[in-house]
Amino acid sequence: MALYSVKKLAAVSGIGETTIRNALKRGELKTGDDGFIDTQAAKTKRWLEQRERNKAKRKGAKKIQVGFLTDTLEEHKGLEQQKLEAEIAYKQEQTLLARQKRARELGLLIDRDIPKRQVADLFARMKLHVLPIGKRTGKRIVEKVQAGATAKEIERYINSEIEQALEKVRGGS
Repeated sequence: MALYSVKKLAAVSGIGETTIRNALKRGELKTGDDGFIDTQAAKTKRWLEQRERNKAKRKGAKKIQVGFLTDTLEEHKGLEQQKLEAEIAYKQEQTLLARQKRARELGLLIDRDIPKRQVADLFARMKLHVLPIGKRTGKRIVEKVQAGATAKEIERYINSEIEQALEKVRGGS
């Protein structure tokens, strides 16, 4: 005959003290005259065996925390989505590179430096031919005004000077 106190039975069986006390109050456990729980008594054995069966059932059919599972699925879905997006971006980049390579092979693309050089040359020619118009024509305009030229004549003179300068710019000289 094994006799245990509530604390000792709780420690040995892994059952909470409160649960054991409640079972005592309900009369599910057999105690001796001294107040100790008799684990060999049929009533106590049945209760302990029932607890073990229930524990086994709970362990076998243990429910997964839904929140945890949902979070895990969301993380997995998020990773899958990120992987898909990365693959799409990679394929788009590969397609773009293939198109550029093909266009270069067909001669449809030009080197970036060519237009840059052309624009720089254009501005250099404009600076050389267009900017000096004021210096070159200033005296003549004053002379024409003093000689009594009309506004229309002065305008024609300035326009002809600008056209000549632009022709020189276009011609590349």
